[in-house]
Amino acid sequence: MANDVEVLGPHWRNTLNTQQRLVYDTFMGHFQAQNPAQILLHVDGGGGTAALPNPSPICRVAPTGVASNQIQGSTIHSLLRLPVGGTFTDLPPADAAALQSRLRHIKYLVIDEKSMLGLEQLARIDSRLRQAFPQRNLEFFGGVSVVLVGDFFQLPPVRQKPLYSTSTGLSSLERRGQVAYRLFDRTVFLTTAQRQAGDDQAQFRQALQELRDARLPRSELDGFRTALRVYSTKARVNQYNHEHMVHLNAPAIQVEAKNHGNGAGQAPSNNAGNLSNKFPVAKGTRVMLTTNLWQSAGLVNGAQVTDLATRDFQAGISYVAVSRVTSLQGLLLEAPFDRQSLYNHTPTEGMKMRLADQQRRQGQQLSDPLYPPLYRD
Repeated sequence: MANDVEVLGPHWRNTLNTQQRLVYDTFMGHFQAQNPAQILLHVDGGGGTAALPNPSPICRVAPTGVASNQIQGSTIHSLLRLPVGGTFTDLPPADAAALQSRLRHIKYLVIDEKSMLGLEQLARIDSRLRQAFPQRNLEFFGGVSVVLVGDFFQLPPVRQKPLYSTSTGLSSLERRGQVAYRLFDRTVFLTTAQRQAGDDQAQFRQALQELRDARLPRSELDGFRTALRVYSTKARVNQYNHEHMVHLNAPAIQVEAKNHGNGAGQAPSNNAGNLSNKFPVAKGTRVMLTTNLWQSAGLVNGAQVTDLATRDFQAGISYVAVSRVTSLQGLLLEAPFDRQSLYNHTPTEGMKMRLADQQRRQGQQLSDPLYPPLYRD
């Protein structure tokens, strides 16, 4: 969510859907309660935040800088002073005191993109929060209520076992993380798709759900038959563009950039805002704009695009990419492509663990606020 939580008025809660309102009411009621018990909650699908006093009792974090920026939060590493690599140890006294001072008002920790969180990382978060709240260091997470937000069917952690791992060969740190994870005993599933809203996108929402579970059937694939194409490598983009501009049999020109500054002409496109030094284009070529150039003339930022020409190089990458698109018309697929890349007849071990974890948490669904709130407006 892009808005800062401190500037949203109380009327905002009335715009929430049923599941979002359930999360909102639970934590508003918890905040109002006297000495409430710690809440360890899953929010599957997406997140919302609430308007609360300043200094805010909520701290928002995510595994990566991009994800933390989306929620106007911090990275887990920077907030809790976790090492990116190397050995994990307790903070020295001076650093521990600084962390305690920084988090002294915090009652709730919201962790976004939970699929990218590993067992080791969760154990480190637990350990660091115990150090940040020494008066409650015998409690998991130092007594702080923790909300895990996201979707386990998206990207898994890098070089760590995911939270839902059922592996028996765990290190001592991973076992500590697994114990902490199993304490999350409530789940709210956000089932309303906010990004792909509208009756005209019902087919796309259905396809997304099936892609999420790696079971996209032929009937859904037919909906993408006339989609355009985009690629994940520049070499393949250039090859495709050249081949199809030749087939257009139309006049073509080579657009050359005007460069300013020493060495600008030799700079790669990734150092020049993704602008190429030379750009071939022919009459009839389809072009996608990535910035708003001339709004009154309709030259505005174009549709988002996705390449599914080959198998996922990382589990969940296709689902992550396609779910960012707001409409079926904005989705670009390479055709023909390997349907097997979107359908796993035999679920992988990772998929089996995801599904088992989801089934377990289906029985933990929250139906009413744990702490009913009192609103005076």
